[in-house]
Amino acid sequence: MPRRHAARHRSFGLSLFAGVLGLATTTSLLAEPAPAPAQVPTRTYTITLDASPTAPGRLKIRGTWPNACLPAFENASLRGDDLTITARTTLTLCDDKPTPLVLSVNPAFALGLPSLPAGVYHVWFRAADSAHAAATLRAFAVVDAGTPARSTISPETGFWWPVSGAASAIGRNVMSLEFQGAQLSAAVLGYGEDGRSNWQFGTSAFDGRLAHVPLLQLAGNEPSAGDLPGRRGEAGLVLDLQFHSNSHATAWLSRTLESGLDVQAVDLVRLPFADVSDGAAWQGEWILVADDDSAPQRLRLRAAAAAADNRFVLGDAHSGITVDCVYDPENSDLPAQNCTVAQRDGKILAKLDEVAITRMDGKRPDGVTMHLLRVTQ
Repeated sequence: MPRRHAARHRSFGLSLFAGVLGLATTTSLLAEPAPAPAQVPTRTYTITLDASPTAPGRLKIRGTWPNACLPAFENASLRGDDLTITARTTLTLCDDKPTPLVLSVNPAFALGLPSLPAGVYHVWFRAADSAHAAATLRAFAVVDAGTPARSTISPETGFWWPVSGAASAIGRNVMSLEFQGAQLSAAVLGYGEDGRSNWQFGTSAFDGRLAHVPLLQLAGNEPSAGDLPGRRGEAGLVLDLQFHSNSHATAWLSRTLESGLDVQAVDLVRLPFADVSDGAAWQGEWILVADDDSAPQRLRLRAAAAAADNRFVLGDAHSGITVDCVYDPENSDLPAQNCTVAQRDGKILAKLDEVAITRMDGKRPDGVTMHLLRVTQ
């Protein structure tokens, strides 16, 4: 199947990226002009998972309800990794005064389960403001319910491309992230219907799997005759990220409207600018190293075999070591699923299931963690 990345990446032009200072994300949520300052909504709800010994697994939903008739928990539902909490108010004649809301829910009990299975959950909070009104989305969060840490996930700094089939409106856009230890930085660049740019920036802590990044929107307008240009910072989108591997993630971008919360999900991959089907982007100098006392090996990888429908093979002519990578031929936007490192005699040195542009991570047959790290191209 032909790969589509090269054509899509070239359509941006390098001049655009130079102006993004190496950090840019866009999505169809930015396709509309930014609202005026007085209309900019704020995210008024948060969702956290209480992991304390006294109340394990309880979801805490906090925010500001528009009146004094606070909603009470109604039900919970679970579909895959999507956990929906619904609340409703049945009172009338309420004091029209914003009131703090704190809702504590045990999702396992609400779902009739002995405990909430370990995993990452996408939590949707819906609430209705009367007995018969439809519940609207008020808050969204991605929470980790005790999933064992995957120390091999090391997302790369750089451009992350939306999967082409995710949504036609975002196929031409790009996300770029920068990781500095436990800190993640992101920026958003979009265009309004009038063609003016819309910039958003944010930083947050990164726990190795998830990130929650409130973004600051930088807006401005063209000056009138004799006036200075208008520039301002205001609350922007909220970015939630879940990393599945070094080169694959899901992003949710949300904004609060008068009608409720608007959330869009985007599947992202970290891939090079060039076509990836023949492995040319992975040619160069690499170091194969293990997390033990064994000596690292320097490899000069070049194309070792013609690319097949769903694989490419790179090899080091001096050592005879090959790197055989397999990807999904039905999804041309996903990176290679895994790579096998083997000696000339066929002995397997490593199975690498975390494949990105500058590093691959996996295990040796005896269970020792292995890394293939790029030195030069």
